[in-house]
Amino acid sequence: MDAFLAMHTDGFSESCWTQQEIGYAVCRRVKIISLKMGNEDPAGFISKHQALPRQGRSAEAIAKHLNDLLADDPATSPMLQAAKRARDIYPDDDLPF
Repeated sequence: MDAFLAMHTDGFSESCWTQQEIGYAVCRRVKIISLKMGNEDPAGFISKHQALPRQGRSAEAIAKHLNDLLADDPATSPMLQAAKRARDIYPDDDLPF
């Protein structure tokens, strides 16, 4: 895992599974991005992180924003660029994973 995206839908913080996953990301010290999809704010391990609001944006607009955040972060930018190079080398049907 190079980064962690927490998509906060209603009930997210009540799930023991999501809290386990967040805890794993915190322990790995990866970049954590929270996206507020409903009315629920981040709680528990990531309560200090403010969630990005969806604001009625399309999936494409959110993906672009996430791409920009990862591209601007010194810890995730090299991995993002490597993934993009691999995508350019292999046609979609031939990705090695």
